Amino acid sequence: MSQTPALNSNKKGQHLSVDFEKLPRGRASSVSAQTIVAENPEFEARKAAIKRRQTHVAVVEVSWWQCFKAALFGPKNLKRELAATVEIAEVEDTHAEYFDERDNWYTLTVSAYKRDGGSFAPARCVLDTGNTQGNFISMDLARRLGFAESDIQPLTPREGNGGMVATGEVHKVLGFVRVSWFSQTSPRVFNQMRFLVSETAPVDLVIGTRSIQKEKLLNPPNLMNADNKFVVVDKDDDPISESLVSNIAKLETVVLQAETVIKDTKEGTKERVAADKALKKAKKELKRANLKKALNDVKLGLKKQNTERTQRALMEKKKGLEAKLEGKKKKES
Repeated sequence: MSQTPALNSNKKGQHLSVDFEKLPRGRASSVSAQTIVAENPEFEARKAAIKRRQTHVAVVEVSWWQCFKAALFGPKNLKRELAATVEIAEVEDTHAEYFDERDNWYTLTVSAYKRDGGSFAPARCVLDTGNTQGNFISMDLARRLGFAESDIQPLTPREGNGGMVATGEVHKVLGFVRVSWFSQTSPRVFNQMRFLVSETAPVDLVIGTRSIQKEKLLNPPNLMNADNKFVVVDKDDDPISESLVSNIAKLETVVLQAETVIKDTKEGTKERVAADKALKKAKKELKRANLKKALNDVKLGLKKQNTERTQRALMEKKKGLEAKLEGKKKKES
């Protein structure tokens, strides 16, 4: 086994390195069985803010005489004249909506930390459904969390050879560390999750397929046929949870269909008015359905063997969700 590399290099703007030497086939990912999922008692549901980059094009006209005066008397007056005549150009086909990450389910803003009592660091986390190699943490984030060279644990012989993901790339890693993290949009806290350290990771954290499935970070895909009937592709162990997930998926489809009609119709038309009403109703029902699903998850969690602290947090969460559901019921009646 080679010596564990030092945390002293940073290669920004690069993708994960590719190494086709000693490439074994048919490997399964390495996912820690020691990850402990707990509840965050201080959780308050809110959407994580994601800043969006924009491009603006300014149009100005400068005459030869203005340039001549600026060369003689300085650019101060020229700047004032230009500032008064700046126009913002219309840029067609920017496809800005393709880069809007506000509703991206697979890119999260999370808080990561090294151990209990440690300081939190904001991080961008990608749920990579095509990555079967494991979870990744960037070298930069590992340093920010306070990991030293001695904290990096050696890889297994299989991991030392790299691993191929669904896209055909081979990710070469340096070692592994255990990181705890949570999202502002969920009460769950993932303690001591195993992450492979990569000095060329394109984002702070990458969660692979095995962890996504094991921790149920995403619902199973729901495929529809021509009659809009759902085809169950993965059966949940809990029938109530299965029914709630199916209902949520149906409501999400109604919301999507209503939003499509609103986008394609003019304001004031009968179709637009009907779509607005349908969207408003579906969003209310979807919010209530998500609360029911969260409450059912908490009830299932209470049946497990939890620590006293986790059990108390789950009970508080249960009371809060029941109060929200009761409040919505009274408000709608």
